[in-house]
Amino acid sequence: ETDSTAVPAYTIVSLNLGYRFTRIPGLAAADLKLRVNNLFDYEYESFGYNYGEARYIVGATRSAYVTLGVEL
Repeated sequence: ETDSTAVPAYTIVSLNLGYRFTRIPGLAAADLKLRVNNLFDYEYESFGYNYGEARYIVGATRSAYVTLGVEL
């Protein structure tokens, strides 16, 4: 709990996009979604601890997910 070993503040940008399709034969609707975490692939420490030697845990790199949901 000292300033010398504190994890600095950071900002991570994520992106969420979605589109709902409503005119698909045989379906009520379909949702297509895209999520990108850490959009700019920023390197950061998510947290750390100090028991004689400072250790930091790095945050996740960019990741992307695509989902498709359907309503029958």
